[in-house]
Amino acid sequence: MGNRVVTVVISAFNAALTISRAVSSALASPEVRSVILIDDASDDGTGNVAQIAAEGSPRLRITRNEVNRGPAAGRNRGFEMADTEVVAILDADDQVASGRFTHLLNCDDWDLIADNIRFSRTLECDAGDAAPVRRTRTIDLSEFASRNISRPGQPRGELGFLKPIIKTDFIRAHRLAYDETLRLGEDFIFYANALACGARFRLADTVGYIALEREDSLSGKHRTDELIALAEAGWELIATLPPGPERRAMQRYNRAVEIKARHRRLLDERRQLGAAAAMINLLATPRYVPGVLTGILRDKLADRPASPQPPPNPRLLLDSSDFLEDATIQNGNRLSG
Repeated sequence: MGNRVVTVVISAFNAALTISRAVSSALASPEVRSVILIDDASDDGTGNVAQIAAEGSPRLRITRNEVNRGPAAGRNRGFEMADTEVVAILDADDQVASGRFTHLLNCDDWDLIADNIRFSRTLECDAGDAAPVRRTRTIDLSEFASRNISRPGQPRGELGFLKPIIKTDFIRAHRLAYDETLRLGEDFIFYANALACGARFRLADTVGYIALEREDSLSGKHRTDELIALAEAGWELIATLPPGPERRAMQRYNRAVEIKARHRRLLDERRQLGAAAAMINLLATPRYVPGVLTGILRDKLADRPASPQPPPNPRLLLDSSDFLEDATIQNGNRLSG
């Protein structure tokens, strides 16, 4: 692929503190034809800060919503506006490393391709340069769903965090769109639907995406209705899948989401109705009782002084074991043998 073949889509709400580095990092890539910023009814000057960061570049295109519609709607709007072979998702808190798009575009045989993510808890993290891709591997819906079930007590490593670049033709051929009812897990559902449509989803071993990791972004902070909506979207997808490992993996994922939702509902009801009434209501849905009680016990243990130490800063989403069995590639071309 030649230069300027990527549209970077950023959906931003009150991101004045971080949008400058997001926009600047994207515009620094020669492959980027345009950065489409959907300013989702920000009231902190996000759009103005982005314009300053772009230094007058016509490659920055800003569309403003007067009412907040959420990141899913913003990404759909950006995909509609894209006029390039490839679109890339970038969160307003995050940045891309120099050379990221060069290296990913040199790989072949993909509809979606994502690289490793470096998580940082500070704004001062330097994006640096992405190394050339040495190894890639494919991922199917079964593995993707299984690896989005969070592991209590472990650093978050769900593959729904990935921010791939995506062939525009694939999106349009399969009429893929983000579910705009979701405020949680919208990326997961979009990628899962793409995989269900037969997408070739590859992972690359280079680190090209740098994400700001916030304590207040953890799923435990999300509302009960957001978890319920995510589960409903998951069941809609499951209904389209034939019997087999992918369907079973999605069912396991969805049951885990439903248990989280029922746990959150218990906490809501305890505040509103009292502990006794909340527990009676839980017992009326016995299929959730074991999972919810396990979650309660886990929370109790986490409150003890000997709770696990925070994950290292920075940390990576994937580790080297993710690429042990896959063919080495050089300059995007697989080596034989």
